[in-house]
Amino acid sequence: MGFYLTLVTCGSGAFVFELRWHLPSPKIGIMEYLMILIVILLPYITLYYASTTDPGFITKENHRNALRIYPFDCIIFHPRNTCRTCKFEKPARSKHCSLCKTCVAKMDHHCAWINNCVGMNNTRYFLVFIGANLLYLLYGFWIVSRLITGIVEATSSSRVDVDIPPDVGQYQLWWDFAFYRETLGALLILTGLLQLVVVGFLIFQLYLIYSGTTTNESMKWDDVKEAIKYKEIMIFEGGPEEAYAFPREDIILDLRQRRVVAIDEHGRASEQIPIGSSGRLVKHIRELVNIYDRGWKNNYWDVWKPKKL
Repeated sequence: MGFYLTLVTCGSGAFVFELRWHLPSPKIGIMEYLMILIVILLPYITLYYASTTDPGFITKENHRNALRIYPFDCIIFHPRNTCRTCKFEKPARSKHCSLCKTCVAKMDHHCAWINNCVGMNNTRYFLVFIGANLLYLLYGFWIVSRLITGIVEATSSSRVDVDIPPDVGQYQLWWDFAFYRETLGALLILTGLLQLVVVGFLIFQLYLIYSGTTTNESMKWDDVKEAIKYKEIMIFEGGPEEAYAFPREDIILDLRQRRVVAIDEHGRASEQIPIGSSGRLVKHIRELVNIYDRGWKNNYWDVWKPKKL
């Protein structure tokens, strides 16, 4: 987080320092000046909420509720899987964070930029944080472009006085001034490149939500795909319902979901196979169902209105 704060603060300082040499500018009005202040403050405000909000830390006090929030799909999340550090059963969709030293409900990833995990309770703030940074970069790029355009137009009206050849076009003149003014040119390139990175990351996060998954879960599904490729995954269906059910009330299983078991090169199963069930080899990922994908509207609603832990 320190590196992020240094980057944003230094970038904002360089922008404001350079801006004072070009005021007043015919290309920037009073509303633009007010927006500059708001846009500079937004990353700090959203960073505060994303970094200080409890992402969904699982404790002994809320562990029982955490087990009830999401069912085990018996594919990437299995019951009776104990966290070796926290010493309690991992709820479905949770993951232990070695940096935060606790399990996090609906864990997505640990983000160094906010120095916090992104989980069930703060994913919405994390998305707003990304959006604020994107607005910061887009608006900075637009203001710098307007400043350069104003300089070029003022210079073009007096080409003889500044000794500009008459055959130099406006487009070439614009880029010449962008690189001649080193600070403006650096800000233009930096904001232009970084906004592409932030847009890509935002699209990725929104796609994960649309798909009803998280960064952590997407990696687990990649492992399942790899195992299917090497014929290491079997489906076991049928058999008595009690083979899947557990007597404890704090365990929730989706009994409609078929149990998926990994096997090794010798055909040995990684866990106990339900009694009376018949198994077959999984040939394609489409044979497995992501029970956490409840449609894009419900998926997004689950992010903006998370369940109470």
